[in-house]
Amino acid sequence: MTSLLSFLARYRLLLRLIISIALMAWLLSQVNLGTVVDRWSAVNWLLLLISIPFLYLLNTYLRTVRLRLILLAQGFRLPFRWLWLVQLKSSFVVTFLPGGVAGDIYRTFAIGREAQRTLDSITSVLLEKVVGLAAMMFLSIISLFVGLYFLGITAYSGMIRSISVLAAALFIASILFYLIVRGRFIPRWQLQFPFWNRLQETAEKLSILMKDSHALSSLAILSLFLQFSIVLWYFFVARAMALNISLAALMIGVPIVELFLTIPISIGGIGVRDAALVVLMLPFGLSAEAAVSLSLLVAFTATVARILSGLAFIVKASNQERLEVNSLEQPAKLRRY
Repeated sequence: MTSLLSFLARYRLLLRLIISIALMAWLLSQVNLGTVVDRWSAVNWLLLLISIPFLYLLNTYLRTVRLRLILLAQGFRLPFRWLWLVQLKSSFVVTFLPGGVAGDIYRTFAIGREAQRTLDSITSVLLEKVVGLAAMMFLSIISLFVGLYFLGITAYSGMIRSISVLAAALFIASILFYLIVRGRFIPRWQLQFPFWNRLQETAEKLSILMKDSHALSSLAILSLFLQFSIVLWYFFVARAMALNISLAALMIGVPIVELFLTIPISIGGIGVRDAALVVLMLPFGLSAEAAVSLSLLVAFTATVARILSGLAFIVKASNQERLEVNSLEQPAKLRRY
């Protein structure tokens, strides 16, 4: 068992690449490639040029607001523009470094380096990640049950077990995380590990924020709006391809697709997004070729947007912004701001 785990840890990137290639090869063998190419050739690129930059900036804006709310609750009154640039840079990093946590690592490093408060940076990015996953899980479960029990889509019954297991695992992990942190159990335990004191400090800071219901409700609302902006991304790409799919159908299918993308078995969701979208959109009358075309164009526009976000690296923070970053206030309640 140990040797197997060691093998998987050493070759996990290669295994994920193989899975992505295998899924895409199988999926493309099941569709008419000529139809997929034809749909791409008929894309309304002007609509994408107008809508996608707006949606991408909206997405990063909402992520920045969410992270800033968490930082404010811990005493970070960072300049919004500076933090937005950090968010854009982290998106660029994700494009070229494997693993979905690359952007989180960059944000943690950037904020901790500038503010000289690494621990607070770690707790803020960690909590923002947990809140985002909780919102995604909530919407995906709602979408699944609406499709299965209200719309009578029998095709969803085949995936209810896998989605329920994944969502249940995330839900239980989130609840345990909330209870352990809010109950301040970690600071009470005294264990002889080198990192334990740092972990206790982290848990103590998170417990302060967990008790702020105003902050948590604001984070939940922001996270739901963020998930809706992702659905809009799919919708405008579908409109650019002249696909006959409604926003309501995408609101049911896309959250489930995004939940599947949290499973770390592929490179950038390649293969997983495409296969999931085919299965989820077929009951709404979207052909396999159309679903694959939509999925590929969504991935393409997202990649281009992330690459262009690298322009944030040439934007320099002003002296006033750097002064504000290095002049942090003491922790205070979020509602004071």
